[in-house]
Amino acid sequence: MGIIIPSLLIIYFGCTPAAEYLSQLDSQDPQLRGEAALALGLMGSRGMPAVDKLIHIVRRDSDLEVRRLAVDALGMIQPTMTAELCDAFVIALNDEDIHLRRAAVIAIGRFSNFPPNIITMLQKHLNDEDRLVRELVMSTFERIGHLGLRSLIRACKDPDDQMRLGAIVTLGRLGEYAQPAVNVLKDIEANDQNSDVKKAAKEALRVITQ
Repeated sequence: MGIIIPSLLIIYFGCTPAAEYLSQLDSQDPQLRGEAALALGLMGSRGMPAVDKLIHIVRRDSDLEVRRLAVDALGMIQPTMTAELCDAFVIALNDEDIHLRRAAVIAIGRFSNFPPNIITMLQKHLNDEDRLVRELVMSTFERIGHLGLRSLIRACKDPDDQMRLGAIVTLGRLGEYAQPAVNVLKDIEANDQNSDVKKAAKEALRVITQ
């Protein structure tokens, strides 16, 4: 589905009210629904009246691209993380389409409040079949600090070399906030079979304990 970018430029000049895009979300044309979702997301907080409809789209729309754009829009608007919004993100995270899962992780990463079930769901996607999804999850855990620390420590023990490496590098970026991971990192530095992982653990320890 192609989005008509020139028409969206109107948003930046405030010539098209949010109400018009809000009604467009009900269109039978998936391109119009997608364009409206994108426009409302670009409005930021001014798109707040559309949140309920965007949540409904994420949960039930028949067009995958429209659903992805609705997820993007919710991440840009950043409403309060209600139970309904949380459930919509969980649905997107569980979707078979990797692009929708990627969009969901990116959108969630823009929020500052994370209910326990979102954290649990993100933890599961540290083992996602898509490498970019895994990397995005680790970046989200890096951003939210201590809330994702336990998951990163668990990932340090993953049998996959790249998973361990990514988790260790992320812990290093957390600096002093990753103090609870010190013993695990010391064990990895001493005993891991992968030389790159061992080096990463040594560097992470240097940063965390300096």
